[in-house]
Amino acid sequence: MEIMFTVYCMDQAEIEAHLISHGSIEVQGGVYISTSAHMISEQLQWDDDDGQKNTDFSCNAFWIATDNGFMEGFNSIEEAMRTIDN
Repeated sequence: MEIMFTVYCMDQAEIEAHLISHGSIEVQGGVYISTSAHMISEQLQWDDDDGQKNTDFSCNAFWIATDNGFMEGFNSIEEAMRTIDN
């Protein structure tokens, strides 16, 4: 069982440290930042008919994923956080 850690008031360094040790973090309600390694691991468990089953998560270091199915890749946590803040 995986426990997701929810955070709303962490700085970039704290988020990065959590990602290194856990692979994913909920930064806002239903909005997650994950490492590419975490996404690839999760993807192996998805059904073949999942729309993201064939996504190449290795092309970006970090990914934003939301509960409603939105996903976007980023090469830095800073980029991802700017997107979330907008």
